[in-house]
Amino acid sequence: MKLLIDFFLKGYILPLFYFIWVLTDFWSSKMNLTRIDATQTRSLAYATYFLVGYSILILLQGKIRQRGIHTICVLWCILMPLFIFLSHGKLLDYAQTVLWPLLFEAAWIIIRNNRINIKLFQKLFYLAFIYGTFVFIFSDRFTEGQTNTIYFSLLTLPWILFNKSKKTQMIIMLVFSALAIYSLKRSAMMAIAGCWFVYFLLFIKGKKTLWLLLSLILILPFSSFIIDYADREMGGSLTERINREETDEGTNRLAIYEVTMAMIGASEPTEFVVGHGHYAVYKNSILEKSAHNDMLEVIYDYGIIIFALYLCLWIFVIRRSVQLFREGSVLFFPYASSVMIFVIISSVGHLILYTSYFNYIVLFWGSAEAIMPILKFRKSHENSICH
Repeated sequence: MKLLIDFFLKGYILPLFYFIWVLTDFWSSKMNLTRIDATQTRSLAYATYFLVGYSILILLQGKIRQRGIHTICVLWCILMPLFIFLSHGKLLDYAQTVLWPLLFEAAWIIIRNNRINIKLFQKLFYLAFIYGTFVFIFSDRFTEGQTNTIYFSLLTLPWILFNKSKKTQMIIMLVFSALAIYSLKRSAMMAIAGCWFVYFLLFIKGKKTLWLLLSLILILPFSSFIIDYADREMGGSLTERINREETDEGTNRLAIYEVTMAMIGASEPTEFVVGHGHYAVYKNSILEKSAHNDMLEVIYDYGIIIFALYLCLWIFVIRRSVQLFREGSVLFFPYASSVMIFVIISSVGHLILYTSYFNYIVLFWGSAEAIMPILKFRKSHENSICH
């Protein structure tokens, strides 16, 4: 029976592989502003339904904890379908909005059952990185939405960094930095800069102030040189892109934020509590655009109760990063990098709204929660032997 359960849990990798394949196909077409055919839409819907169903079956195999992020996931899965029902949502809305907490819990159970399974997940995301990078590099450079395809590569970063030496992690960071700069996507560059900051914190931990000053003296000019060189090689595209965004000539986010906040302020009390429905900002805005900020989107779409759970998610992953830093865990850099990506992209765009690459880091968080006690025990055991 135990072997059968283990085989069933390992089999989860197959629908995950299919899901990643079809979501990359669907969203890359959407980002490249090409026509999305009915087959792509159906494939993503069926992959989502199947993954939701498989995740629920896995949850029935293991005991779910009732604390921390597990509580957030359970409450999200209970309340979200109710609010989608009250806002007259479609069947697919139910599946898309509960997928991320189900993926988190499924990953936690799978890794907790057998920690070796995390290697399967890593191999899957190596493939996701290769495929996502291929899609990004060979997308049409002249379409307006092209640069967003960088996220198919970028959000695999925590998985690529996990269980690597510091030297290898630096090489990985340089590769991802080059991809982010090539994308001309400001949010991607900001996220990578945040990850470098995390790496810097790891480097100076326990070092004296002199090391900190010397590092800053070396890093800042080097970074400036790299960006300037990349800008020259790209014919000034990088500077033009940043200047256009800074002057709000790009997506005009300030106007979008103002309209979205006005929509929230005009909501009826019941709508403020339960929301207006999935993708409601896009459907109801005079600009016909989403909020370009997950906090505003969650408040309007799903209401203040779900927003409170969403804030709890932010608080939990940030506190977990601090805890891992204090413990000197090998998980700190990949985990804190995932949080940097989550916080930065959610602040200037969307992650939780889309049934897409956000799930890459959700699966990482679930796996990290499962393997964390094992790594902590191993480290304490090694320390006791040394002493």
